[in-house]
Amino acid sequence: MKRSFSILILIFLTKLALSQAPSLVGDWSWSNSKYKTLLFFKEDGRISMHIISKMGTTLDTAVTIGSYRLRDTTLTLRWEDMSEVTSTLKFIDKNTFQNIIVNMNDSTDKDVLIFRRLVSKAVALPKQ
Repeated sequence: MKRSFSILILIFLTKLALSQAPSLVGDWSWSNSKYKTLLFFKEDGRISMHIISKMGTTLDTAVTIGSYRLRDTTLTLRWEDMSEVTSTLKFIDKNTFQNIIVNMNDSTDKDVLIFRRLVSKAVALPKQ
């Protein structure tokens, strides 16, 4: 019994030591019935947001550039027009996060968005 407990502790501590916190850097997607929102977080703190209609048309006026800061669970986005959005971010797993945006005028009114990481897969072509 003592040995089994020691092995479980060792496995738990190894997993804890080797696990990494999820990174926000990368490409993320959220969509509803009309639009798809793509967020591109760069390592240097820059962000770009692209909104695409479900019809496949990119809305040119909806491409927004800015910077971001993530401290603990608080995500702050500052756009080129100097507007700022602060929200609460919670990683569900390394490829999914929940973003909660609270209305500044009414704290009971909030949007909960689930973003998924865009993961590209390499395809091996057959040799000719």
